Amino acid sequence: VIRYFTFLGFAAAVLAAGIITRRIWWKLIVIVATVGQLMALNGQPLERQQPAPDEYRPIVKWLGEDTPTNAILLAAISESPVFLAHTGRRIIMHSKFENQRIRERYREMLEAIYGGEEQFYEFAHRYGADYFVYDVGFLHGGPESRRYKADKMERLDPNCAAMLFENQPDRLRHFRLEFSNARFTVFRVLTSP
Repeated sequence: VIRYFTFLGFAAAVLAAGIITRRIWWKLIVIVATVGQLMALNGQPLERQQPAPDEYRPIVKWLGEDTPTNAILLAAISESPVFLAHTGRRIIMHSKFENQRIRERYREMLEAIYGGEEQFYEFAHRYGADYFVYDVGFLHGGPESRRYKADKMERLDPNCAAMLFENQPDRLRHFRLEFSNARFTVFRVLTSP
């Protein structure tokens, strides 16, 4: 918990109980605890590299116009709902992270994207992906990044799928580049290399 907001309701109740009590030592404990929490509070904006709405428009337009209406999209868990909402295309990674199966699928996806192309192709093929939407967020570092979640903060293998999608898409055997802009690249998942 980065900002302790999860505990705000509980803390407010304890603070109120402490203030209405007649014992001075209880009031002192509550005040010291409150001041300590406020001093530890990180008020800085969270470091996220989420796309701006304008960055979504070209890819949403392309997906809506240049993919079949029954296409299945594989994209990051944060972008997939945008593509579902604006194109009507089915997605593999939905954002209902409370679901055990989607958490496991997300773990598998991260393991595969930072593994080799074969491993990522097997993952995409298993879930029936027709297109993979790669975004530059797969290479970002930091404690809230996908690399952090996959325990891949060290230098990435140049032959891992994420690095190939980013730097050498012409070397890919199971994916063909279909669309690209500064933020997103769409690859068609080939049925045979």
